[in-house]
Amino acid sequence: MNTRTAIIAVTIALILAAIAAVSLRAPRPAAALAMPAWLGDLDPSALSAVTISSPAARTIVLEPIEPAGTWWLAQPDSPLRDAPWPVRIENLRAALGGVADLRTLTPERAHGGDAWTRVEFRWRDGRVEAVEFAPDALGGKTLARVRDAAGPMVAIAPASTGAVFAAEGVLSWRDRSLLGPDAGAAWRLELDGPAGRLALQRVGTRWALVEPIAAPADDAACAAAVAALSGLEASRLLPVDADIGADLDAPAVPTFTTRTLVRAPDDRGEVRERTLRRTVRIGGFADPARASVFVAAARSWENDEGPTAAITAVVPAAAIAAVNADPAAYVSRVALRVPEADITAITLTPESGAPTIFTRTLDGWTRDGARAAPVDDRALAALRTLLTTTRATTVLLTEPEAATYGPTITISAGPGEAGTLRLGLAAGKPILATPQVWRRYEDPPTAEVARWLLSLNSD
Repeated sequence: MNTRTAIIAVTIALILAAIAAVSLRAPRPAAALAMPAWLGDLDPSALSAVTISSPAARTIVLEPIEPAGTWWLAQPDSPLRDAPWPVRIENLRAALGGVADLRTLTPERAHGGDAWTRVEFRWRDGRVEAVEFAPDALGGKTLARVRDAAGPMVAIAPASTGAVFAAEGVLSWRDRSLLGPDAGAAWRLELDGPAGRLALQRVGTRWALVEPIAAPADDAACAAAVAALSGLEASRLLPVDADIGADLDAPAVPTFTTRTLVRAPDDRGEVRERTLRRTVRIGGFADPARASVFVAAARSWENDEGPTAAITAVVPAAAIAAVNADPAAYVSRVALRVPEADITAITLTPESGAPTIFTRTLDGWTRDGARAAPVDDRALAALRTLLTTTRATTVLLTEPEAATYGPTITISAGPGEAGTLRLGLAAGKPILATPQVWRRYEDPPTAEVARWLLSLNSD
């Protein structure tokens, strides 16, 4: 046993002996002392704040902040004093339950020493009370101090009751989800990597790529990316002002941001729909094996409304690296988001000469408005299937070399135009060109359609 441990043990033993002496020798009042009744009123729904202060650590404040029922942890004297982070309510309930159990103890009138950890409770009705715990324990026991109108009272309590309020323990209550449980409902996702920004945006159930180009997106790929990021959890939590460093070899997504519509009360208590912005910045590797990385996460209301939340943590590097930062990975593999049955007309415009217009009627398709004009129904049906159903093998954001195209294809659906495309061949493979996107196909039916259109261009 080292000198410090011995001194601590002797100190606690002396305090316990003093309490025992007071219990045996001091004159007893008519009724034994009892712990205060407020210890039984520590339900989180009734409290407006819990403040934990200790000479050896930064003060920690726990408060329920919007949305209602969510408790947040802040350190007012830290560099990020205005950046709280949500806590797991089950941890808070368990700690409060331990304090509530103190009401079964029998206290004695005593001061008990200094440098104790103070846990202050503030109720929504304005009441303020506190319990204090001795800095050391002996034999699984510590001292708990409360006060009433007559002064302080000390009771011998389980050491675990006070230990849960140690700073490192309370900081571990923070939610390990970097984006939060509702991040899967995000309507916008931004990935900022070495190649620039990639932005995806959802309207209803459909996603679109909006940066660096505008194109219909693959709904499944977008949903998978959002799900992967929303499920990202810290393997280790760090002090909020810890340096996350930088590493040129770190995963290729240095920063990602989601935006989610949330219905929550504002500063005036009025419930309204606002956008919650969540950003995670990736730092350097956190271990020599490069299995994990440092991250700094933040949450704030769009337009800087309300508090900004922040946390620093370590996450598995594989979870970040699994998110694809290539915009082409999110472009829809199907050229048009129009059901085949909704197509009303197809116009083929060759490089020279008059366009050919195919129109859907109740009796089938006509060519240039003439029922007697020949229509290659098989080729036309294959073209419609290609545009509305067939998935491309590869998506390119730069035009392949030596591509040759058939007539320009203009699709009409309902009262408006659904899209303009060109189908041709590049290196012997069918290529479908839309504004800023080129889709490559490997299937023989598409190759047949491409050759048919090329023949129309030479007619």
